[in-house]
Amino acid sequence: MKKNLVKTLVVATVAGSALVATAAPAAASASGRYLTDGTRIRSCSYLSCSVVGLGYKSQTLTANCYINLGSEVGGTGRWISHKNNATGVSGWSHVSNVTWGSPGIPHCGFEPV
Repeated sequence: MKKNLVKTLVVATVAGSALVATAAPAAASASGRYLTDGTRIRSCSYLSCSVVGLGYKSQTLTANCYINLGSEVGGTGRWISHKNNATGVSGWSHVSNVTWGSPGIPHCGFEPV
């Protein structure tokens, strides 16, 4: 019963309001880096979300997962949940500003597909 209630609440929340990416699972991760100096690390996957830190080309990151639900930049709404290894700041950056290696990172798992 409790499980069904949670599912119902999640579906009702998604149907009744905009879904915003704000958290990431701790599944697989991959090492990466920033492609531009001053890459904004945001509190969620939209340009309207607050900037919680900045990433620089000399810094590395740990990519956790990706989501295709966010502000479109350059024709794509794909954003990466990650941690800046130099500063410890975690958040979201658009894929055009970051890169990561193998293994690939999983989908965050909380957007409608």
